[in-house]
Amino acid sequence: SIIPYTHEEIDLLLRTVRDKDYNEKFTFKGMVSSEQNELTLEFFDAGHILGSAGILIKSPHGKSVYYTGDVNLAPQSILNGGELPDEKVDTLILETTYGATDSKILKSWEKEEIRLAKYLNKILIKGGSILIPVFALGKTQEILSTLFGLMKKGILAETNIYSGGISKEISSVYDKNRYKVKRKNKNFELKEIAQINLYDIKDINEFRRNPRIVLASSGMMIKGTKSYELMKSWVKFEDFGIVIAGYMDEESPGYIFSKSKKGDVVKIPGIDEEIKINCSVEKFYFPSHSKREDLINIVDKLKPEKIILIHGDPEAIDWVGHNILTKFKGVKLFVAEKGKFLDV
Repeated sequence: SIIPYTHEEIDLLLRTVRDKDYNEKFTFKGMVSSEQNELTLEFFDAGHILGSAGILIKSPHGKSVYYTGDVNLAPQSILNGGELPDEKVDTLILETTYGATDSKILKSWEKEEIRLAKYLNKILIKGGSILIPVFALGKTQEILSTLFGLMKKGILAETNIYSGGISKEISSVYDKNRYKVKRKNKNFELKEIAQINLYDIKDINEFRRNPRIVLASSGMMIKGTKSYELMKSWVKFEDFGIVIAGYMDEESPGYIFSKSKKGDVVKIPGIDEEIKINCSVEKFYFPSHSKREDLINIVDKLKPEKIILIHGDPEAIDWVGHNILTKFKGVKLFVAEKGKFLDV
């Protein structure tokens, strides 16, 4: 197989990285650019995960491009929603992740966490444990904060939370940078939440003897990850539960579970035989991306002349594109394609 980058190239790249705060204007010029003048850049808190940023790029000729990146304007448990430039832009590069998702099923974070508490309590009371597959960056921290808050309010039964791996180090980074981003409570630290190292557990029966909540990556239950290995045991136990709490790629094992229920027989990649799902499976919506109506509101606020749609399946791009063309007359709309150049 071909190695895309050598260790030496990565080390060289890391030496070129510079820290920039949100809303700090700075100039930039490519090393091989034929343009003599520099671009002006500014990052805006995108509200997706810690450090996520939209970027405003201005040319010396007055043209501007805003790239949203992964953006979430609504508050989560920790992050308090993203922000946008307070000015018109010429070109908008817009993500469309939830373009195909009816926002009626995307309840507020507060309403969805109450539904989550009811489900978790139901499993715990029966003596079962719950597996929550989560991304190590972002979803782990937001769900941890949610569980902690529910237990403090007495809405969720107190029980041990298991986590571990790189997510613990990432949580420390969240704590360290809590004053640099838009957070609901800048004084709250994730280290306040008592957790047991998941990787110290060698016997799956630990979770049968004592009802627990387990946060394990990967979020999509990719083969070879901790959540994938736990899933193979979890499906055997009728009193256990699996919570689907994030986006699932259609090619992932997690996607199969997001479309399945207790009693279904499914074929999971990496497992030779079909398996029966004996445990409970419940899907929740704790989005780290904007609802589709918020994507249209971004267009309304920035009033671009050109829009390039990215990061969405065909149905998502179709919905967002159709609604943009219906509401904003005269806008030039493009869909990003690999290898295709667009003049902005």
